[in-house]
Amino acid sequence: MKLVMVLFLINLFSPLRASVFDVEIESLILVMSKYENDKNANIDFKKQKKYRSFRIDQCKAIVKVKEENIKTFEVDICEKKLERSLL
Repeated sequence: MKLVMVLFLINLFSPLRASVFDVEIESLILVMSKYENDKNANIDFKKQKKYRSFRIDQCKAIVKVKEENIKTFEVDICEKKLERSLL
């Protein structure tokens, strides 16, 4: 009975855990989709890159793309807007 209760609680709260990272995930997707098709972005998506996303609030995040150097973007997922930042 305890095992069933534990499994029930894990399943109950698993969607809540996934929603914690919604802003970070959406901001990464927005950066990748925007600059994958932009010829002037100077980001080569064929090379191996590392991405980090840091949540600011419910709509905004900072995304850092590390290739040879680090490019930083401020992303607003509510307005679907991103800006290159000089951080």
